[in-house]
Amino acid sequence: MAGGWTGGGAILDSPWTWTVYRSSCTASKLAPPTTAITAPPATTRWSWAALQLGHIFGAILRPGNAHTADGALSELSTYLDWIEKNLAWQVTVRGDAGFPADDLLCLLEQRLRPASYVFRIRNYGPLRHMARPFIERYLQDLGQRPDEMRQEGFRAYELSYQAKNWKQCRRVVLIIVPPEEGELLPRSFFLITNFGATAMPAAELLALYRQRGTYEQQLGDFMNTLTPHLSSTTRPKRHYRGQTPRQRQVARDAFDTNQAILSLNVLAHNLLNMGRCIAQRAQTRSGRPKTYGRRSAAMSLTTFRQRYLNIPARVTLHSRRVWISIAPSAAQLWHNWWDYIQRLGVAPMVN
Repeated sequence: MAGGWTGGGAILDSPWTWTVYRSSCTASKLAPPTTAITAPPATTRWSWAALQLGHIFGAILRPGNAHTADGALSELSTYLDWIEKNLAWQVTVRGDAGFPADDLLCLLEQRLRPASYVFRIRNYGPLRHMARPFIERYLQDLGQRPDEMRQEGFRAYELSYQAKNWKQCRRVVLIIVPPEEGELLPRSFFLITNFGATAMPAAELLALYRQRGTYEQQLGDFMNTLTPHLSSTTRPKRHYRGQTPRQRQVARDAFDTNQAILSLNVLAHNLLNMGRCIAQRAQTRSGRPKTYGRRSAAMSLTTFRQRYLNIPARVTLHSRRVWISIAPSAAQLWHNWWDYIQRLGVAPMVN
């Protein structure tokens, strides 16, 4: 029922990595069969695309039974145009195995300024057949030198693959990961990319792909901090906070309502994330001791709310001015934060 595309800002001319991601959550009520929502029972779909800082560009609702890549072609093109115009000249896109279709890969490759990409690709039969001799060789080495192979980390093999409906052959990297404790067999998967083997060796490519976990953490932070509640019901409420409303509204479109709720949560997330980024930079300026954490100034959205927003304060009106007196426990944090905001200056508006 839900889908979104998110991203963040940067300094122009610097390379950026854009993560395409999806997740699932649970709806509070089921939609009647007559509504336009075609989601399976109690299931919603979110598709996300994010840049390094985790700012959200937009959020778009989709049916819960929609495929991962549905709508990705047009949305990726729109956002890439905007990013290249306003944020960065060079963009790298990465995502999971639900996205790499030939039309999407061609879109990234045939742009006026081609975008680099790395996606995980499903274990199709031809790929498994190509990888069989490498996996058999790995199993043979694992049986002869188990301790050494487990400490090796991983093995990577360069392949070239072209599906039947693909227009061209593309670089595929086979990754074989040693078995973990209690397991007997190794795990293997494939990465597809338009990076050259010289420009992006297999080890660096795997490290770039594994950084997807950073945004999974940011997405979890978003869900835990704001907890957007999306309902698929079209029935008006009979009770509101324990009281019967004086006038009941007519039935509303649940899809549009959820889109509005999600958009409001996106705006709230952007404000929180912007304040968090400013707070981190304010705490780590040269010559200023860190006021949060022992080793790092990194913080979550929840921590930012607790340390900067959920604090006691007194608001007074005096001499035609509004005065906010903040508790001494947070006064130093707010002083550094506000001082950094004033030094930022005014940024030009971006349409």
